[in-house]
This record gives sequence, C-alpha cells and structure tokens, in this order.
Amino acid sequence: MNSEASITKNYISIKLDYEKIIWVAILLFAAVSRFYDLGARVISHDESLHTYYSWELSQGRGFEHSPLMHGPFQFHIVAFSYFLFGDSDVTSRIPSAIFGLAAVGILWYFRDYLGKVSALVAAGLITISPIMLYYSRYVRNEALVVVWVLIMLLAVAKYFRNRQSKWLYVIAGVMAFNHATKEVAFLYDAIWMLFLGLLFVRDNIRDKWENEILKRVFLAFLIGALFFGLLVLMSLAYDIAGSVIAINASLANVTGIVSIFGMISLGLVALAAVVVFVTRWRILYTYPSFHVLVLIGLLVLPQLVALPVRILLGSDPLDYSSAGMWRTGSVFVVLVLISFVFGMAWDRKKWIVCAGIFYSIYILFFTTVFSNGSGLTSGFVGSLGYWMEQQSVERGSQPWYYYLLVLIPMYEYLPAIGTMVGGWLFTIGWKRDKADRRRYFGNNSFDFPIVSFLIFWCLSAFVIYIYAGEKMPWLTVHLTLPMILISSWAFGSWIRRVDWIRLGASKGLVLSVILLVVGLVLFDFLKILVPIIVGWNLSDYSVPFQGTTLPQLEDTMAFLSSLVVLILAIVAVMHLMKQIGLHQFWHITKMLGVVVLCVLTVRTSIIANYIKFDEQTEFINYASGAPGIKIVMEQVEEISRVSTDGLGIKIAYDDDVSWPFTWYLRDYNNQVFYGGEPSRQVFQDTPLV
Repeated sequence: MNSEASITKNYISIKLDYEKIIWVAILLFAAVSRFYDLGARVISHDESLHTYYSWELSQGRGFEHSPLMHGPFQFHIVAFSYFLFGDSDVTSRIPSAIFGLAAVGILWYFRDYLGKVSALVAAGLITISPIMLYYSRYVRNEALVVVWVLIMLLAVAKYFRNRQSKWLYVIAGVMAFNHATKEVAFLYDAIWMLFLGLLFVRDNIRDKWENEILKRVFLAFLIGALFFGLLVLMSLAYDIAGSVIAINASLANVTGIVSIFGMISLGLVALAAVVVFVTRWRILYTYPSFHVLVLIGLLVLPQLVALPVRILLGSDPLDYSSAGMWRTGSVFVVLVLISFVFGMAWDRKKWIVCAGIFYSIYILFFTTVFSNGSGLTSGFVGSLGYWMEQQSVERGSQPWYYYLLVLIPMYEYLPAIGTMVGGWLFTIGWKRDKADRRRYFGNNSFDFPIVSFLIFWCLSAFVIYIYAGEKMPWLTVHLTLPMILISSWAFGSWIRRVDWIRLGASKGLVLSVILLVVGLVLFDFLKILVPIIVGWNLSDYSVPFQGTTLPQLEDTMAFLSSLVVLILAIVAVMHLMKQIGLHQFWHITKMLGVVVLCVLTVRTSIIANYIKFDEQTEFINYASGAPGIKIVMEQVEEISRVSTDGLGIKIAYDDDVSWPFTWYLRDYNNQVFYGGEPSRQVFQDTPLV
C-alpha cells in the first residue's frame, strides 16, 4: 500500500515538473524571439517620435505630454532604458521586449481560471503570434497595454473569487498605468463596464426583491435603455437616421441622432440605477460586480470630461483659451466632485486608498515627475478629446474590413480559427449544460465567468475597432489578445479530451505521422483535381495519364506511388482507429490540425519579424523606414569621423525625412533642419544634404 502511494506521489511530482519544464521552455523561446537581433529593423516614423523625446527626457531636457504621441509612461520607461544601457535602436526596444516577455509569464497565473493546459496553450500562442511578436519588438505602446490588460483580468477574477480588497487596489493601479500608456484604455474601460453591468443586472434579476413592482420598473428602464442603445448601433451601422432627418430638419445629421438616442439610453440606465440603489443598497454590497463596476466608473469619470463638453455644451474640449478652459474646467470640477462623493458613499476606506493609488500614478507620469503641470490638462481633457477628433480624420484610410479580411487572415489565422471553435464549443456547452451553467455565467455572482467575458470582449473589440475611423496594423494587437485566450480555452478542452494513457506515446506518434502523410498526399491529389475540375490547361500541371513522354510518365508514376502510399496509410489509420476508438481518433486529428497551423504560424512569424520586416509589401509593416536609412547613416558617420574627427559635420535635412532622421542625427551638433523651404544660407558650408 505504501509503495503504491509512493508511486502515485512520484508520478504527480514528475507531472508537475514536466509542466514547469514546458513553461520554462516557452519563456526561453519567447525571450529569444523578442530579443534576438532587436536593432536590425530601422526605427520607423512613429518609433522615432517616441525614441527622440524619450532621449530628450533621458538628457534632462524634460518632456511635455501630447495626446498625439499617446501616454507618457512609455517615454519614461524608454528614457530609463537609455539611462541604464545607453541610447540606441536596441535599447529603445528593450522595454517593449520585456513587456512582451512578461505577457507570456503572466499567463502562468491564469492556470486556476483557464486550466493548466489552456494557460500553457495561451502562452505558446502569444509567443508565436506574428502580431504580438512584431509589436513586442517595436517602440509602441501595444506591448505595454497587453500586460496591463492581463493583470486587470487576473485581478478582477481573483476579486470575484476571494473578495479581498487588495485586488481592488491592484485594479486601481493597473487602470492608472493603462491610462498613462495609451488612450485605448478608455475602450477597455467601456468593455469592462458593459460586461460588469450585465453581471450586475443578472445578480439583481436573480434575487428576490421585497417590492416586485420596483423590480418591474427596474427592468422596464433597462429594456428602454436597451432599445435606444440598439437604435444608436443601427444608426451608426446603417444610417437609418435618414428617415428621421426627413421628418425633422433640425436633426440634420447622424451624429445628432446618435447623441439624442445615446443620452436617452444613458438617462434610462441612470433611472434604473437610482431604483436599484435606493431599494437594495445594502444587498448590492454582496455583489462583487457592484464593487468593481463602481470603482472603474468613478475612476474613469473625471477623464470623460471631453464627452459632456462636446455633446451637452456643443463646445470644443481642446479649446485652451481662457473661456474654453473655464468651461471645460467647470465640467471637470463637477465630475470630480461626483466621483469623490459617490466614492465616499460606496466605501470610504477603499475609495481613499484606490483613488490615492490611481491619482498618484496618473499625476506622477502626466506631470513628468511634477515638472510639467500642463500635463494634467492634456491628460484629463486632451487624451480623450484629441482622439475623438481624430476618428473623423480616418488616418490610414483603411476599409471597414481591414482587420477581418486583411490582417487577421494573413497573420492571425490560427487564433481566428480557434476563436470560431471556441464560440462553437461555448454555444454547444451552454445549450447542453442546462443544469449547471456556472462555467459560462458564474455561480450566484461568486465566480467570474471568464469564458463569457472573453467572448464578450472579443465581439466588443471587433465592433469598436471596425467602427473606429482610424485603423492601423498595431491595433490588431487588441483583437488578437482575446482571440488567443479564447483559442487557448478551446484547444485546451480538446487536449483534455484525449485519453493519453489509453493512446500511449507510440500509438499517438505513429498515428500523427500517418495522418500527416495522408494530409500531404491528399493535398497533392487536390493540386491534380483542381485543374481538371476547373478546366485549366492540363499541360501546365502535373496531371497523370496525359501521354507517353518521359515527363508525362513521371507524373503518372508519381500519382500511382502516392495512391499506393495513401491506401497503405488509410489501412494503418483504420487499424489504429479500432484500437483507440473513433472519438479518440477524432480528437487526435483535430490536434494534429492545430499543430500544422502552429507550424505555419511560426513560419509566418519568422518571415514577418526576421526576413521581410523592412519591406513595405509586408502588411504588418506601416510607416517604417527603408533599410537604406541605416546604410546612409553609416556613410554619414564615416565621412564625419574622417573629416571632423567626430560627429561635427554639418548636415541638412528636410521635412520629408525629418522622422526618423531627427532621431538618427541626435548626436550631430551641426545638423540643420530646413523644412520645406531650402535656401542658399542653409546650404552654405553644408557638405551633406
């Protein structure tokens, strides 16, 4: 008996060690893939803005936040990298690479929520993802945002599970870092609040009210809010407001219709909130959804000042004149007061700590460590106000299907397929599991329904980014992340269904090889059948039985050989299928398909990140510099050192190449920028232009 227990104990120990070994291998592979040859790619136009002003900060010249370049956190962390390692293309990208590696490591803590296998799969998918890898080697904010989003998800899930206040403090801190990193934080806040709002409504509908009439009033307000919310979505998507415009000429544009419907919907939501708060205030404290929803809403509220200024007052929130500042400042003060009053009413101790954490981080970075007071204005007002204006500009001029039919099919086809599989498994599982749906919608508000959230997050993100005016390749990161997590859950469920003990290592390997051979042979047959079916010129393809010439006989013999191999492989598969069962065979076949897609994804990732990273034919590449920039700078440095014994040569450049050359010429003291108006004085004694 003791020997059996010892064997079981040793088996479990080995199993755990194997899991950790795999994690270490994935992390090592992720580290190598993110840090290898990090400086090979030319610093792009956008990267050079981030690197140059970070370098200025590292030189003690300060930094002033501008919404154009997103949040200030990246500039501080890149400047810190320069302080530690010096300034170069490589050190500029070290922070992104570190955060890209951290995103893989954080998934270890999702083992309790996705499962051990699914967490491993998620780590592997993020590691090999072409989009995630590319922007982990790029001086942009996306790699940083991914880390904040994953920590946010983890903190919310843990708070739902154990109700410890420390996770609310983590949420407040992560929100501050996310807002200090990039304005997409507002979109994540919206997704979180919508989903938590649904959970909050679910909790209240499930419970019994003392006054059923008030419960019906609550539901009526919510149904009305949903109705007008759907009208907003329909107006945005189909421009149905045209029929209303014909009736009332004063409502002469879709934006006005959307604003009115949106305000009505928000008003009804507010009335529903008043009903439930007045009636069930004490009961609400038992819902974790209530606490997280209130915290996120109150922290983000003052930063939404641009919305009421634009919609309610009809003014420009970016008007920094005296009148504009008074107008915007008055609205801001009102929102701050509302935030703090409701925060104190919610939970005085928790609110003071959460607000202290949030605003300490926020103010520290937006004021550049208290050296730029105007950063508070550009942060609280400009962050949202500027990017609201930019959506109508539609920079990039990409079509609405840019993500759906271009970038994702080209680079992220594996998580896209996994997401469709996950959606199907989720739907089927929900329909079948009528007795216990805790995996999908939580259990009496005590568990966070993480799979439901992932599905909601993915759908919401696609709606938001498809509708948004600005569409850029780096924004695909925010679509890829939820798809990877959904795919990991789906593929993990497939892996867990395989009876590995019954299958055995030898049978599994043999079956996988045979199925791979079958797939390759069928692919060859497909190349033969397509020209025949479509009616193409058969002489241009290796079609058998077309004649007696040597090439034609070779095609026939190749076909017959493949046919023999296929028959033998099918016989072997049928034999193994009888031994392991049809269901296990089907699971192995699915997993083999995923492995093949993983191999193709690795190939795509290698090509995009290490071979064609500087070629404009690569769709992942946008606003980047050509490889010739580095060659030019090597020649400029050589000429300068020969002629001046240093970097003192006089060199002039115009506005067409100012970025990234402002970055590459940062150490040349005699550089001359002549913009778009060259003159004789500019070129006087200037050997290089």
